[in-house]
Amino acid sequence: MSSLALGKNIPPVEVTPISSHGVWLLTQTEELFLSYDDFPWFRHQPGKSIIHVEEP
Repeated sequence: MSSLALGKNIPPVEVTPISSHGVWLLTQTEELFLSYDDFPWFRHQPGKSIIHVEEP
């Protein structure tokens, strides 16, 4: 078994399933659901524009 090389970038956040109700985000520590009711600006965005997420 080998470990990742030091300094190798691991994506800090990943968009998991995009559903008809909202978007799921998976971070290194938790899974978050962004409901379209709470975040309506995601509702009509194409998937390719939603998957580019950065964690500050």
